[in-house]
Amino acid sequence: MSHLNRFIFSRHVLPVLCALLASATADALERNADVERLSTFVFENDMFVLDDGGYTNGFGYNWQYGAFDHFEDRTPAWMEWVTRNLYIATMPGKQRSVSYGITQEIYTPEEIADKKADSNDRPYAGLLLWQTNWYAYDTEIADRLGLELGLVGPASLAEQSQKLIHKITGANEPKGWDDQLENEAIFRVDAQRNWRLRHGTYRHMEFDVISHANAGAGTRRSDLGAGLSLRLGSGLGRSFANASLNPARNVNLIAGRAAEWYAFLGLGGGYVFNDITLDGNTFEDSPSVNIEHWQASVTVGAAANLGNWGWLFSIRGISDEFDTQQKDSLYGSLSVSYHLAAD
Repeated sequence: MSHLNRFIFSRHVLPVLCALLASATADALERNADVERLSTFVFENDMFVLDDGGYTNGFGYNWQYGAFDHFEDRTPAWMEWVTRNLYIATMPGKQRSVSYGITQEIYTPEEIADKKADSNDRPYAGLLLWQTNWYAYDTEIADRLGLELGLVGPASLAEQSQKLIHKITGANEPKGWDDQLENEAIFRVDAQRNWRLRHGTYRHMEFDVISHANAGAGTRRSDLGAGLSLRLGSGLGRSFANASLNPARNVNLIAGRAAEWYAFLGLGGGYVFNDITLDGNTFEDSPSVNIEHWQASVTVGAAANLGNWGWLFSIRGISDEFDTQQKDSLYGSLSVSYHLAAD
């Protein structure tokens, strides 16, 4: 990246992103003091499955407010303006909620001990993202509309995070970050719908079968996908609104509920049009690999609550994401949620 582009990024792009984040979160608690609040810390790492490389690490903090009847006065003015006439705000007979999140994601090639990154492996890439999700749901259909704003590149501080984690854990020092993607502002808009196809009881336990459909577009990633989830346990109706093929990244809605738990299995697949962590920077030359457009995934895990705390652990595997990939992507996710009752 040229010195001029670095100057523009640091003096104009970053302040705008920070201003949006501040406006969306500064008075969120006051606006939603009369409804339940949940917060979740997410830690993802391939060391959970004794591996290193690919999607290697992620940190996230998410918080959610709801349920309420409409978004008016629940979110900042610019967010109300965005959603005012959209389906997510106008569908009748729905409960609604809103969540926010800050996430850092770290991607590396398999051989992190090499100072020169392998051109046939995925490039070093760090992402720092702010996210918001609007939810509208009933007992049978749940919709989510999401917005991501953020950046890729050294400003994400992914290099520093990974080196600190590897120093603490005694893992190999990653030496190829000089070849990481350059700073670039990124965005993504995505939508998901869940259908609760069937639910009932089996040996005194609840079960349900959920189908998922999703679509997203943006410089961060664009894709179309679908999938199916099977869940077995308790409290399934309360957690249906946030059900997904990667549930550890969402707030765990059974936190604070008495003796609720569930196990889950999710299968998904779809077509990926672009992914900046594989395609490289959008507007300038950078390391890249040829993306595999058709991808599939499997996720297995369990969630449980203890008092006001909720715990969720999952393992997710993804088929080849680029044509020279040697190993399937595999990583584990742990999320810890805390429940606060309405004032």
